[in-house]
Amino acid sequence: MNRTCCNLKPQVVGKSRVKRYWAEIHNHNSVGYAKGTLERAYQIAQSALDIYAFTPHGWWPDLPATDQKVKKQHENGFRIVADAWRDICEKANVSYGAGEFATFLAYEWHSSSWGDFCLYFPDSEAELRYAGDPHELKEFARETHALLVPHHCAYSRGSRGTDWSVVDEDLSPVAEVFSEHGNSLEAESSLGMYGHSMGGSQLSQSILAQIIAGRIIGFTAGTDNHFGAPASYGEGLTAVFAEELTRSSVFGAIRARHTYAVTGDRIGVLIRTEGEGIMGDILPASTPRRLEIDVQGCALLEYVELFRNGFSVEKWNPAGVVEEQSGPYLLRIEFGWGGLNDTRNTHWRIRIGSDKAKILEATPYFCSGPQTIEVVNRIKRSTDSKVEVDAVSTRTNSLPTQTVLLELRGPLDATVNCDISAIWGENKLSAARNWNLAELLADDYYVELSDVFSAPKLKTHRLLPASAAHFACSWDAPAPHDASKTTGNGTAPDCYFFKVVQKNGHMAWTSPVWYR
Repeated sequence: MNRTCCNLKPQVVGKSRVKRYWAEIHNHNSVGYAKGTLERAYQIAQSALDIYAFTPHGWWPDLPATDQKVKKQHENGFRIVADAWRDICEKANVSYGAGEFATFLAYEWHSSSWGDFCLYFPDSEAELRYAGDPHELKEFARETHALLVPHHCAYSRGSRGTDWSVVDEDLSPVAEVFSEHGNSLEAESSLGMYGHSMGGSQLSQSILAQIIAGRIIGFTAGTDNHFGAPASYGEGLTAVFAEELTRSSVFGAIRARHTYAVTGDRIGVLIRTEGEGIMGDILPASTPRRLEIDVQGCALLEYVELFRNGFSVEKWNPAGVVEEQSGPYLLRIEFGWGGLNDTRNTHWRIRIGSDKAKILEATPYFCSGPQTIEVVNRIKRSTDSKVEVDAVSTRTNSLPTQTVLLELRGPLDATVNCDISAIWGENKLSAARNWNLAELLADDYYVELSDVFSAPKLKTHRLLPASAAHFACSWDAPAPHDASKTTGNGTAPDCYFFKVVQKNGHMAWTSPVWYR
């Protein structure tokens, strides 16, 4: 498998044996009532991810009859999934490769009254069960050792928000805090729940409210994309810390809450505790409460915030210190835009090379939409100093641009060369540019492909030393049962998690660490 993406190489965490892998565990395609083929979805996932679970729409026992259009759409989708279930399972199993690419059998169970859950099965066999209520669903999950992960939890009860009274911590160790629906962790957020028709978030329904109430639950994110585009940029992604890239190891890691959620940028976040604990762990109350966090951003950091028992207790505004003189550097290349009312696709082929700098990694930040369901955007590496990007941008996608993030290492006089060709409607456009790293450190640069005002453009964002987006610190909690330093629920602090916010708006939330 030829994957050339930044952060896809596993990253060892501290002295422990676990490594970071990137996962899309909530995604839809035309096997159901969404768009885009199953084959395309796997092509995208295998080129950009370590872990993938296709989650077709499986069942909705209390499907409302008051909206006949929605009812018929879902009933037809359920029939398609049922007819294709054997093929769905076969595709997941054929695509699974231990140590290379982990796949899981899964499907989504909806409910107006109880909320939506994604079921994940631990091995190569799974049944499509039409559970009539959450109690039957939970019994089925226990029988099959499946996980039930609630998503878009913060919608109000009755509008497919989670009925938290039916959620068991053993079956649902994690919850989806972010997707195309918006932010279900925090009711007040710049990433509000505007993506669908169920209304906005409700404070008491938020996952943060459950943390404050004492619930033990970790965090995941998934796109819930309905265009067959796993990891569609800006719609959610999960980092999983597992010992190896196998079904059993990854499944166990998710069950242990060794996860964190990002909105899109693959922000690196590590947490260490006394005794080599990591995020998601439940540690003895007597364990010294020193938390160490290490953040490697993909853009300049706005702030890092620590929550204790669900309440903010510390916030840092990192000012990264540039240490390296030859890198590594982060170069974000963005291309697309076009006229505001222009719905045409722009097909891009961009060749990027360097004379002296080495391209360490190239991360695809590609998004999708209804007009690009047949497109497989790709990054191809020919040498350690050359990559080729083949992608389509359009204003009908979730974003009007596509993005590639390069990690470079080299001297400041190293040159980055871009040969750009694009097909914009009937127009064939081309340009060639080169900059040395010193120039890229000084400013952004735009490449105009045409003298037409609304023509698509390419932008190289200002080169960022990786050290300028790095933050690390340790934090010592007050002693347990120190009543003068308790917060919120009036008890000794026992739950800690971090929120990371970049200046470009992308975020990460770590699963908590508990002491009890």
